[in-house]
Amino acid sequence: MEAPRPVAQAVEADFLGALSERSGLCLARLDLDLAIRGANDGFARRFAADGRRVPGRRVLDLLDPQSRERLRGRFTQLAAGRGSWFAERVVVDGCAGPAFRSELTVVVRHDQARRVVGFVAIFAPEAPKESDLTGAGERRDRMFTPVAARVLELIAAGDSTTRIASQVHLSRQGVDYHIAAMLRRFGVPNRVALVSRAFAAGILDAEVWPPRVEPEFVRGNALSPQAA
Repeated sequence: MEAPRPVAQAVEADFLGALSERSGLCLARLDLDLAIRGANDGFARRFAADGRRVPGRRVLDLLDPQSRERLRGRFTQLAAGRGSWFAERVVVDGCAGPAFRSELTVVVRHDQARRVVGFVAIFAPEAPKESDLTGAGERRDRMFTPVAARVLELIAAGDSTTRIASQVHLSRQGVDYHIAAMLRRFGVPNRVALVSRAFAAGILDAEVWPPRVEPEFVRGNALSPQAA
């Protein structure tokens, strides 16, 4: 016979189980430091090429800088007991694929004593607009988010992970994730090979120092195909 579960835990488990069955929803369980402690298959598929990379990452590292700043205050309020949930529209740019918009709902998790012990983050990615799916060709696949472009520039300049993290306002894990995504994307084994490939492809300007990613490769730049 199944061991009895506390009512609050049972309700939470049943609630999350029902949500997990809904196609397209990406769920992650967060601790009070906003580190991911568990995720459903949809989350692992969407946010990492290898699901084992998901646990331990901070959820804010998945978001663009503007979304991160906006959500820090919302999480602080929930942790202090002011509210039980919130919903925001965010931009996700910390995964291996292209950046995308998503509805994010965050629900507080409590223990039996009703103390806040963490959160559940529920991402509902928006379908891309038709204009995002056509007209860019091969160059679109080679474009970078502004954060990823800056990480590549700092790698090319020889900066350490710690220094890069301070420059782009990410955790070390967030920087490592961006680097791993670029290594997979270009099919290279290390940072040296990544920089060499970027110079060879014309992504990094070979005539300036410090190194700079050419504007046409940065998503959202006025010269890029996506912005046209």
